[in-house]
Amino acid sequence: MKLNIKYISTISLLWILSMIAKADDNSKSAMLFEQFEDGYVITKSSNSAAKVQAKLNYNVFTEKVIFIEDSIAYELDPQTVIAAFINNRMFIPVGNSFYYERVTVGNNEYFIRHKSKIISKGKNAGYGTYSESSAIVSASSLSALDGFVGNSASSEQNSFAGQDYTFNTSDHVYRKDETVLYVTSGKKYIPITSLKRLRKVFKSHQSAITSFAENAKTDFSKLEDVRAIVEYAFSL
Repeated sequence: MKLNIKYISTISLLWILSMIAKADDNSKSAMLFEQFEDGYVITKSSNSAAKVQAKLNYNVFTEKVIFIEDSIAYELDPQTVIAAFINNRMFIPVGNSFYYERVTVGNNEYFIRHKSKIISKGKNAGYGTYSESSAIVSASSLSALDGFVGNSASSEQNSFAGQDYTFNTSDHVYRKDETVLYVTSGKKYIPITSLKRLRKVFKSHQSAITSFAENAKTDFSKLEDVRAIVEYAFSL
């Protein structure tokens, strides 16, 4: 059984592999994982779910699961998927647009929205510095040029999973991580972006959570810190 796709890339496997680098805040990689991992997708069908093996990765700019088939990169259509498993991590479609990582902790669960933006450092102000006003470069205006996602020798505009990636090589862009952790309340996804927000979710444990945050010096802009305090809250 073949996977359903929404957008088809025009790039080769060689090109897509060249775009993968270590994914940190200053990375110029579009991918969450360093390489396409063996995984599988649970797809929707009229009568039952089907399991399809595939080489998978996750694009942090488009927030989509990507798979390789016949040396071509494809974007997995969220409307046809129940879940995708990459390197033993589970990604589920949310609405018709994005994928969140689902993390289980005992009988509880939380969700991670892995996403990034491309930021321009601004115009050169001289003496090796740049203007303080940083401009956001949208994903729809990015390119494979200048090594951002590989193929720096080419001047052609490339398409990756339906998105054109072009930017001026003099822009001095970098990747800004904007990953968010969510817990759920009913059918709502609640972003945990502050201690105040977390205390509202766990109203009966506010004092313990506050003490944990103070002792651990929790930084809610850091995913690992947020994971630690949420998992602590679940343990109460």
